[in-house]
Amino acid sequence: FEDVCALGSRIMRMELKMYTIQKYPEDFSVPYSTMAGWIKKDIHGVPKWQLERDVLHKTKLPKSGGVKGGGTVFGEAAEREVCKSMGRAALGNMPYGYAEIECTVRNTAIE
Repeated sequence: FEDVCALGSRIMRMELKMYTIQKYPEDFSVPYSTMAGWIKKDIHGVPKWQLERDVLHKTKLPKSGGVKGGGTVFGEAAEREVCKSMGRAALGNMPYGYAEIECTVRNTAIE
């Protein structure tokens, strides 16, 4: 997150352009596609990285995946089985509906 904030600050001061990050990705620790999301402004005209840092007082990014970044929700084996079941249904031209997905997830969590 510190790298995102540092690049965001340089972009705001006009010392760096997004084009440079796109053209020379090896020179930067944050990929262009990631930085493009952080540089977008909200309805008040404040970039997302600045809002997260100054208003929400974040100092680091959460881990990705699972509940609050803690990994898998059910465990790897259970999630793999849910994905296989949904894949088989989709291949059979009978994809799950929203209610079926909710029931499958709920039943898997209970088991």
